Amino acid sequence: MSMLTSLVKIIGYAAGPFILEKYVFAAPAASLGLVSGATLVLPRAFGLVILSNLVLGSLTTFYLGFGIVGAARKKYGIKYPTMHVTSQKEGDDAHMFNCAQRVHGNTLESLPALLALSIVGGLKHPIATALAGLLWSFSRIQWAKGYMSGEPGKRYESFWGLHVWTSIMILLLASISTAVSLLMGTPLA
Repeated sequence: MSMLTSLVKIIGYAAGPFILEKYVFAAPAASLGLVSGATLVLPRAFGLVILSNLVLGSLTTFYLGFGIVGAARKKYGIKYPTMHVTSQKEGDDAHMFNCAQRVHGNTLESLPALLALSIVGGLKHPIATALAGLLWSFSRIQWAKGYMSGEPGKRYESFWGLHVWTSIMILLLASISTAVSLLMGTPLA
């Protein structure tokens, strides 16, 4: 099966829930009162949060998984479902594959925090949150390059590598600010 055929099938499957929602479940949901209620007004700039943090963050993660780890599997001959291989010495093929695999694993470990903090922090600070998302994606790629050198300690040698955590800290502060505003009853805007 070609990559294009696979992509078309995936898009088709992904469209299914939206078609069901619109043409099958909309009327019953409305009759049960499931579509009415309180209205959450999002700042217009929240669209930037969606694009830079959720969409670009996910694309960055896909790139690290399919592009980096997938390429390392092919280069070093590591078959699925093998996650890690035993390395005899630093710098051998197994070690280099494990470095690539660890890049993706660490990214997946921090992704839930990135997404949750982005959604909450973006309610009050959409521009700072969107900029933090851009910083996360760019710095995550730079961080990965250092890690995949075969010397994991090099992941922070690049100026940008450390900013993987700066971006998370920005999102954490934005989320705290949003929470405090909600608790004090002050407007988010």
